[in-house]
Amino acid sequence: MTAHYDPWLVATSVAIAIMASYVGLDLTGRLSPSRNPSRWWWLCGPIAMGLGIWSMHFVGMLAFQLPVSVGYDAPLVLLSVLVAVAASALALFVATRPSVGLIVLVGSSVLMGAAISGMHYIGMAAVRLPGTITWRPILVALSIAIAVVVSFGSLLMAFRLRRTGSGVFRRVKLAAAVVMGIAIAGMHYTGMAAARFSPASMDPGMHGMSLSPSAMSIAVIAGTILILSMALAGAALDERARLLASEQHARREAEAANRLKDEFLATLSHELRTPLNVILGCTQMLHVVATDPLKVVATAQTIVRNGEALRHLVEDLLDVSRITLGEMRLEQKPVDIAALLEAASVSVMPAAKAKSVRLIVKFSPELPRVMGDPNRLQQVIWNLLVNAVKFTPAGGEVRVNVQRKDPHVVLSVTDTGCGINAAFLPHVFEMFRQADATNCRTEGGLGIGLSIVRRLVELHGGTVAVSSIGLDHGAAFTVSLPHQAPAVHPS
Repeated sequence: MTAHYDPWLVATSVAIAIMASYVGLDLTGRLSPSRNPSRWWWLCGPIAMGLGIWSMHFVGMLAFQLPVSVGYDAPLVLLSVLVAVAASALALFVATRPSVGLIVLVGSSVLMGAAISGMHYIGMAAVRLPGTITWRPILVALSIAIAVVVSFGSLLMAFRLRRTGSGVFRRVKLAAAVVMGIAIAGMHYTGMAAARFSPASMDPGMHGMSLSPSAMSIAVIAGTILILSMALAGAALDERARLLASEQHARREAEAANRLKDEFLATLSHELRTPLNVILGCTQMLHVVATDPLKVVATAQTIVRNGEALRHLVEDLLDVSRITLGEMRLEQKPVDIAALLEAASVSVMPAAKAKSVRLIVKFSPELPRVMGDPNRLQQVIWNLLVNAVKFTPAGGEVRVNVQRKDPHVVLSVTDTGCGINAAFLPHVFEMFRQADATNCRTEGGLGIGLSIVRRLVELHGGTVAVSSIGLDHGAAFTVSLPHQAPAVHPS
């Protein structure tokens, strides 16, 4: 039998294939692990994609015009729809995994290609006409191979394009959908070319449960409209919900940032005013105690101590500015961590004794040197020691230990202080953040010291971590820095 194609229906089938491909790529992005999709998407996604593939297939079949009347077996048509939906569900399941190995990807492509081919040939088996259909094996095999290759390419593109950005429409996604749609249509028309139609007597099955081409046209149009409405309306609603959630999150972040800024400015004014008031008061007292040398020395020491505290505050503020602007520079040289620890502990010891806090320092012998800026590394150690002493009550203990754990030198600072609430642990190193625990709130500080510690450690290629089992159980800070590998001398 001589047949021909209706060019308008062929073009329509290709357009539907492109649309179904775009729906698949869009759904992959919305169902990816980085999103939190509702069950609605998981239920309707495979149906939308499956109906898209099925619609393309049957529009392509309707475009194939034969000089005889043609009908379609309803149960087989329904089976072909279910197979298309199953293939789409498999594609979505694989393409939305966090990662998939090459073997799994190839295996999934074979299954998906087989399902798409199965849908096509089940649909062809549903054709009822006064004739017989024979097949060209080479073209059949080629159509199946095309289906597998198209499936592999579709899954690969879905993986790579699911992070192309938000929004209902994206140019890159649309271009990929065009390529996929043309490839899917190529598979279909290769399968159609594999069929040969020969006239024969009327098939009795044609008078059974069959669908006329006009009924098939209505079903295809309805399926296409369903895809458009589900995909576009669902994508629009999802995008609106995403934008609303993003706006609410941004508003909460802005409110939290404003609150932290206000709290920081209030704390800053207090922290600056306190040592300034002490310095001014002691300066005025010098006139009164000028005749008593011991009182003059004590007053001068108080001025120096508060001046040092004020200098550290200003230096911390300058460091924050440098970090924010990306202008923090390091002087790289071999550094003896043990020597820096000894110097820092001597500096902190008077404050520890004033609070009756025991400061115990231990370090392994022959520690390897680390490459870094000695001033900045001493700042890290000093900040951690001051922080531990500050939050440890009288009679408490601060233990400092440095040891070699190849390929790192590990510094640990453990105290028996007020501890850290589990809810606050993830925020310990954030800028301007301070714990709200009542027993810790009496201590001063700007809430920037630990954030500076983390940034300086990271600039040295190391890591810093904190642990605490809860309030009133102390805390432990651990700094890990890569040490300088010893030179290898040839024998």
